[in-house]
Amino acid sequence: MTDKLQTIGNREEQLVNTDNRAEFSLGKFTPIELAWDKLIINATIKVGKTTTEKCLLNNLKGVMKPAHFTAILGPSGSGKTTLLNFLSGRLISDNLKISGELSLNGKRINDIDKFNDQMAYVMQDDILLATFSPREAFYFSANMRLTISAEEKAQRVEALIRELGITKCADTRVGNTQIRGVSGGERKRASIGVELLTNPSLIFLDEPTTGLDSSTALQVIDLLKRLAKNGRTIVSTIHQPSSEIFNNFDRLMLLVRGNIIYQGDAEQAIDYFATMGYQCPNFSNPSDYFMKLMNEEGLLVEKIQAGESDDFDDAQIKAEFEQRLEGFIQNYKNSNMIKDLETRETALIKENDVGFHIGFIQQFVLIYQRSFLNEIRNPMDVKLKIFQSIVNAIMLMLVYSDLGKYNEGLQNRFGALFFICTANAFGGIQGALHTFSMERPLFLRERINKTYSVHSFFWARSLAEFPFQIIYPSLCVIIVYYVIGLSDENVGKFFMLIFIQFLTYQYAVSYGLLLSTIIPKIEVATALVPALVIPFMILGGFFVNQDNIPYIFYPFTYLSMFKYGFEAAVINEFDNVKVVIQLRCYQQHQQNGNVAIYQLDQLQELECLPIWHFIQYQVQKNLNYNHLKACKQIINPNDFFFVFLYNYLFLNMIKKKQLESFLQQVPDFEGKPNWNLEQHMTPPSFASEIIQLILNEESLENLVCADFGCGTGMLTAGLLCCNVAHVCAYEFDEKVAQETLQTLQEMHDGAFDLIITNIKHHKFPSHKVDLVLMNPPFGTKEANIDTVFLLQAFEHSSGNVYSIHKSSTRQYLEKLAIENKRTFKVLKEFEFPLPKKFCKYHKKDLAFTQVDFIKFGYVKQQEGKQEIQ
Repeated sequence: MTDKLQTIGNREEQLVNTDNRAEFSLGKFTPIELAWDKLIINATIKVGKTTTEKCLLNNLKGVMKPAHFTAILGPSGSGKTTLLNFLSGRLISDNLKISGELSLNGKRINDIDKFNDQMAYVMQDDILLATFSPREAFYFSANMRLTISAEEKAQRVEALIRELGITKCADTRVGNTQIRGVSGGERKRASIGVELLTNPSLIFLDEPTTGLDSSTALQVIDLLKRLAKNGRTIVSTIHQPSSEIFNNFDRLMLLVRGNIIYQGDAEQAIDYFATMGYQCPNFSNPSDYFMKLMNEEGLLVEKIQAGESDDFDDAQIKAEFEQRLEGFIQNYKNSNMIKDLETRETALIKENDVGFHIGFIQQFVLIYQRSFLNEIRNPMDVKLKIFQSIVNAIMLMLVYSDLGKYNEGLQNRFGALFFICTANAFGGIQGALHTFSMERPLFLRERINKTYSVHSFFWARSLAEFPFQIIYPSLCVIIVYYVIGLSDENVGKFFMLIFIQFLTYQYAVSYGLLLSTIIPKIEVATALVPALVIPFMILGGFFVNQDNIPYIFYPFTYLSMFKYGFEAAVINEFDNVKVVIQLRCYQQHQQNGNVAIYQLDQLQELECLPIWHFIQYQVQKNLNYNHLKACKQIINPNDFFFVFLYNYLFLNMIKKKQLESFLQQVPDFEGKPNWNLEQHMTPPSFASEIIQLILNEESLENLVCADFGCGTGMLTAGLLCCNVAHVCAYEFDEKVAQETLQTLQEMHDGAFDLIITNIKHHKFPSHKVDLVLMNPPFGTKEANIDTVFLLQAFEHSSGNVYSIHKSSTRQYLEKLAIENKRTFKVLKEFEFPLPKKFCKYHKKDLAFTQVDFIKFGYVKQQEGKQEIQ
């Protein structure tokens, strides 16, 4: 026993090999010890108008040691996955408040994302392409993420296949519910292998045994055990493992309601709880016993077994469990396990390289090859789409067997053309929904791992499907065109209709991709397709005359794929037809023997079709604010469709988010901010929201604006994004002003001046600005300094003043506004974040102060009347 404990103690210093398979030939790596302290994570939950906070993790301290396999065990909702996602840098949510410290090998770090090249994360679900084999998946990942030679990549892939024990199935397709493939255990090991290719030192796994039988689960755990023996740090959440699996754990962490009640050697856990009077029964699974201790249901079972259940109601069970849990927490805090969590500084960890491992062209080629192979290896999908086109063609031939060339056949001709457009549109939308929804989890995993850029994925994926997207819409037209009697004036009309249907299909595919990007679940997206597509079909020009569409709905006709495809098909069909027709639903007249339907420029209308490609690509890419500005340059202001799309869809729906993304380029104060000047940086999310609030109040276009106490230039940068004529920024700190000037020059080519001055004593020119936006000092260090800024703004502005102030001064500021003949309006209340480095009056890493964003309206005096701007 002593020798065994000595071996465990030396794992951090040397690699331990117990069999010939323990050595993984993936190259050298630096062992990592991951530690955290004072970790608090609270979730903000909003139900109606009520907002509450729920503690997910409560002041945790812990360590994950190299050469150890650590299991995190706990009931559902205990915080296991939250802790795992935080440690791996994947915890991203707007409604979470996170504080705490992280360290690697004893050195504190601020951002664990900078070290994700040293880490791997294996998700609970095995996300692999069903049509690819494990070997192909390994080679794709190796070519994308490794910068070593091709020979070294091949050696690493083949060595990994041997070590994972998947040699026999290495060339078998992974498979899914429709394609027969490898077993569940082999799929899980392949998923682990994809992450092992980068030779990580730290591996996180979320419920790796879920869905596996006991034998397969034990094989996976044995693999993780061997990885730990090799010197890696293995951390896994797990739910009720078997006793055989439990015996493979080196360390155990028990988590209940966000609190740790045990953290130490797994083999000592039974003795630890026995000292508190909780003895695990002989011949029982320790993990099952621990789960009973951590559940209210387990306490109820104990009462039933003791014959005491009749004497307890739910409230008593809950109170007794709370008491038990509190005892576990206090006993843990008083134990020697806390002392064992101290870390020491060892080998330094190299930060990630900037950017991707390979260039855009290489990414494009690899993704294109994979996407094309995936398409042709899924013959059922291809056959179904071809079958759908053939069925549609048969239906058309049966219903429209002879269209005729005279009046009695014209309505049928319109119906046939609209049917072709509709069938192609729905086929494109449904196909895109199915395709991208299936690949979405894989795309998200590879994007988080920085495998490739969104640009390369989008264009390679689109071009890989291009040949098939020519076949599907063309097939129906080829079959029915001459059979049902469409125009045979010249063969050019036949090929033009194929081209029109191809563009319509592309439009529909882009729309389907947009829906699948916005709506993650394919079931929900499929259910919403009728509601999101049929309105555009009604507005497509077949069911109702365009002139009779209510004005409020008319702009949406320019978003209808049916409108463009159907109108272009009708023009193609009736061009040069020398008959006189009287149609009720379409404007027309005879002109030199030709029927003119909707005197429109066909090619100009067709140029609008790829717009859904543009929208879907931008949403998928999560574009920054500069792309919106570029978008405005691309859009033709004379085209009502584009004006509507830009103003209503882009600006009103996503401008705030993209402005926030753009403002994230503004750097923080270099070094420690000057406390005497109350320097605190306005967060990008805060700045983007208040600018959006101003835009809701008034237009900023061509206004001359001022920013008092501009600091890092966050608000100035935001104003320059709003087409203002000029911005005058004022700053007292000369060093900060120089840094801000450089930042603004790099970010903007707009007109601005940066004046280094003390606002209190500055003599402003006689001409006034149109608007002032500022985030002045709160007056914590120098009393009433915010009032000084405000009075200067009143004096210097011939328009509205927008300013941020503590909520506690609201009544005083309202009185001050009245005295200065200004209106007073609180646009929104905020919790303003104050990190510790900005303040001296609190000791927390992050504190919040309640503030108001206030509009001080300018009141014009005109012939004895007051006019409020």
